[in-house]
Amino acid sequence: MTRSRILFAALVVLVLFPVALSAQGTSGQLTGVVKQAGAILPGVTVTVSSPQLQGTRDTTTNENGAYNFPALPPGDYTVTFALEGMQTQSRKTNIGLATTSRVDTNLRMTGVAEAITVTASAPTVLETTQIESNVKQQEVNRLPMNRNPVAVANLTPGVTTNGPRNTTVISGAFAYDNLWLVNGAVVNENLRGQPHALYIEDAVQETTVLSGGVSAEYGRFTGGVVSAITKSGGNEFSGSFRDSLDKPSWTAKSEPNQPTPPVNKINDTYEATLGGRIIRDRLWFFTAGRMQDDNAPRTLNVVKSGFQPGAYNQKNTRHRYEGKLTGQVTQRHSLVVSYLNNKITQTNNCQLGCLDYRTLDPSTLNPNDFKTVHYNGILTNSLMVEGDFAKKYFAFVGFGGDGGLGSTDPAVIAANSPMIDQVVTGAAFNAPYFCGSCTPETRNNKEWEVKAHYFLGTRSLGTHNAVVGYDDWAEQRQANNYQSPTSVRFDVRTNPPVQNPDGTVSIQVHGDPSGNGDRFIYFPIAYNSLGSDLVTKSMFINDKWDLNPHFSFNLGVRYDKNRAIDSFHNPVSDDSNLSPRLGVIYDVSGNGKLRLDANWGKYVGRLAETVAGGASPAGNPATIRLAYAGPDLPLMDSQAAALSVFQWLFANGGYTRAPISVSIPGVNTKLLNSSLKSPNMNEFTLGAGTQIGKGFFRGDYINRKWQDFYALYTNLSTGTVINPANNLPVDLNLIGNSSVPTRKYWAAQFQGQYDLPKNFSLGGNYTYSKLTGNIEGETGGSGPVNFTGLSVSYPEYLNFSQNAPVGYLNGDQRHKLRVWGNWAIGSPFGRFNIGVIERYDSGVPYSAAGTIAIPASFLTDAGGKPIYLDGTTRDPAHTYANRPVSTAYYFSSRGQFRFDNLLATDLAVNYELPVKIVGIFVKGEVRNVFNKRANVGFGSDTTVFTSNNSGHGLSPFNPFTTAPKECPQGNTAAQCTALGANWQKGPNFGKPLSDTTFSSAGSYQLPRTYLFSAGVRF
Repeated sequence: MTRSRILFAALVVLVLFPVALSAQGTSGQLTGVVKQAGAILPGVTVTVSSPQLQGTRDTTTNENGAYNFPALPPGDYTVTFALEGMQTQSRKTNIGLATTSRVDTNLRMTGVAEAITVTASAPTVLETTQIESNVKQQEVNRLPMNRNPVAVANLTPGVTTNGPRNTTVISGAFAYDNLWLVNGAVVNENLRGQPHALYIEDAVQETTVLSGGVSAEYGRFTGGVVSAITKSGGNEFSGSFRDSLDKPSWTAKSEPNQPTPPVNKINDTYEATLGGRIIRDRLWFFTAGRMQDDNAPRTLNVVKSGFQPGAYNQKNTRHRYEGKLTGQVTQRHSLVVSYLNNKITQTNNCQLGCLDYRTLDPSTLNPNDFKTVHYNGILTNSLMVEGDFAKKYFAFVGFGGDGGLGSTDPAVIAANSPMIDQVVTGAAFNAPYFCGSCTPETRNNKEWEVKAHYFLGTRSLGTHNAVVGYDDWAEQRQANNYQSPTSVRFDVRTNPPVQNPDGTVSIQVHGDPSGNGDRFIYFPIAYNSLGSDLVTKSMFINDKWDLNPHFSFNLGVRYDKNRAIDSFHNPVSDDSNLSPRLGVIYDVSGNGKLRLDANWGKYVGRLAETVAGGASPAGNPATIRLAYAGPDLPLMDSQAAALSVFQWLFANGGYTRAPISVSIPGVNTKLLNSSLKSPNMNEFTLGAGTQIGKGFFRGDYINRKWQDFYALYTNLSTGTVINPANNLPVDLNLIGNSSVPTRKYWAAQFQGQYDLPKNFSLGGNYTYSKLTGNIEGETGGSGPVNFTGLSVSYPEYLNFSQNAPVGYLNGDQRHKLRVWGNWAIGSPFGRFNIGVIERYDSGVPYSAAGTIAIPASFLTDAGGKPIYLDGTTRDPAHTYANRPVSTAYYFSSRGQFRFDNLLATDLAVNYELPVKIVGIFVKGEVRNVFNKRANVGFGSDTTVFTSNNSGHGLSPFNPFTTAPKECPQGNTAAQCTALGANWQKGPNFGKPLSDTTFSSAGSYQLPRTYLFSAGVRF
């Protein structure tokens, strides 16, 4: 189909075809009460107009003098009140995305000479029980910050970037469990729950963050909601062009020994937007594009502090395009269609960290796009219907190595199998990870929703503003998840790899039949994936009930029904849950000046693909750990060592050797039952807010507790099954939900904003919080993961308190402060604006934790019967087939130590010169103006040595009966042996790793960095 035909078809749909299709987060709401001399005034005609609205909309006040406009496009509005015999009155207001604005008024009789007055209206953050923040992109553009929804979220209270790989945590939830919306469509990535970059910064109109007390309209999350909307064109033509510039040398060095970037050139990011009318007040268009081709200097991961690793250039090509049509079918029916495409290609891609050049993937591709359709129709002044449809596509193409799949030739396997440093870094070497020649992996979602808004006024029970709807959500994944080009990798667990100046790695190999030495990990896939389909069908009702001037309530409930199949098309969930959301507001004076509120609610997260599909044999790799029991090898090149160890493996039974441990989806990993639950959370909040002149102040207390965590059960009662690869018994693992883990969050947070005279504006927020528990529940590589340990998995070995102690979790941050200001300065030579952000983040926690060995000497009595670590004895016929040989142990309390506090001042200077209808603008930014330096924990050294690490003279111990003895930091192996010590902090424990990167990706906060942009807008 040609482009002209596609455009013509879209125009026909917009003008002629009203449909009922919708998702959350594309509009705002306006409400209010009209009075005359203090008495309610029914029958008043209220009309709203805006550059964002095609035509006007009007309604009349009901018997309570109340009016309501649902589903208004966000923007600036004029509200006009008219009634025969009364003076017509107009009022300016702003409607925010996913927020409720209020305009109350007192009308005067015609001919009355007194000045017309308009009653004060509560700011949007005080109007409902939702804890929310709305940030306009116009303000973002003036401030020294990234201009995307993630950065906007981090500007708001209760939000940190302390999740795995610095991902967003909202009100203490898992980083994967937030809801990210663009134009009402969910843009979360299926596995890790992170937002895809499906936006163009200059096309974004505004962003709203909901972090507590959220309406029942929103579901499938236990964290928060971040909703962004893009521009929609208008009756007048407008557009922009921007070039944003950065350069590696514009970022200061964190350490004097930080290397000079091998490629030091200016990178340009071009953005362009254009919007306007096709038919005035009937059909608008908006288009945008973003092109970024950058060279990113990178260094290899570092095993040994002080080593200067090899450098390489990673080239990224990121092209994004957006198109949007907004049409008014009739005066009361409208339709919005949008499409956004984000295509990323990359050379020298590094997965999981890279220790050598052999691990770099020369070419990868990520196609990514989404489509949305939004309809709303006004049936009567009291009844409105909405509907949305959205569909997202994402794929991995060519990620990983390209040779060796299915081979049994040791030379081929050695050349193409990745190795992992399990001693220091966890990074890969020898060959690229994953399989680039395998079928591309896709991760998609689609959703459709219909809902109706009803506005009802009654004399005795006040005014009800209700919404009722149905939501159909589904996400699909088609993947054959090969972890290696050859289906196998080799783990170096005893001696750290040695990096060579030429960018290769040498290793020493240690053999140990017990499994405590180096290992093979074999990842066979038994069946190709048929594609998973995780479906949640939901119904919801939410009533904003204004009983009288003092009391209003939020009464909502959501019903979510999971019906999901895995990649083998086995049912994995047939579960349902209710999510009540109840809130109350008390307006102390009845005029919106001071409001108190409280909420209680339940939130149910979405099903996790990584967990729900963990028992499927289709597309999921088995994990079979095999001991290398061959001779110790001296230090040699990794590929030469790989050839030796794989030759030994295939000469000694190959993959059919007796394993250390086995996890085979569908064989020894199954679902506990077919009704896997989504984890959920209970929330209680208390809040108060007040107007202060041209501003507001609000404080909130949030208390949250999670339950129904994902867990992997393995115990004597689950039994064993036969491994079909070698006909040996293996322990059966069952995926289910558990109440054994715990996770709690509470916070006191405050936010405010004020417009000062002489074009000053100030805003800020502060959060004091605690996040405690014994479950992190996610990783940067896999997203959600099962809880193991304590009484859930191998309790005879792992059910001791220091296996998973309760304490401060990684996402805990005691203090967060953001204060910002803008100062607009006019001059004969143009307009200036100075924007400043002050940031303070207290240090995040870390622990002295390591992996301890579980040696065989503890496991039998004199008669040969098994003695488990907890002291119990079992008949040999009822023992485990694959006992754990190592496990986690916390030698300190959880979160006992803290990294440094972060303090930074960011500055932006904006200049705009109007030239007729065009404005020429320049923006200069300095991040971390005073070049503060803090170890904020990125990759910092938290190494703890135990008997599991050879060469340190440390003894194994029974964690059930023995308090481990610490060897002083810096003591030699002989001294540790003489002391009978069990553990020792590494020599650089708690210290930042030497920053050998070319940017801020080391252990330190972002050093002083300069950024520039310039362009035109009209």
